[in-house]
Amino acid sequence: MRITVDIPEDKLDELLEITGEKKMSPAVSKAVVEFLEMKKSATLGKLIKSGHFKLKQAE
Repeated sequence: MRITVDIPEDKLDELLEITGEKKMSPAVSKAVVEFLEMKKSATLGKLIKSGHFKLKQAE
């Protein structure tokens, strides 16, 4: 899906450097995927800490 967003040029340059991508579209796509994975991991961590899952201690 194509969208149009305004992102400051300095942030795009930084994103290209961090992701190692040469073009903006793959860099932004990679950043979005990583962001979503981090949010999901954080949510799972909170659920585990809150006792939502009944986990057994490793022996």
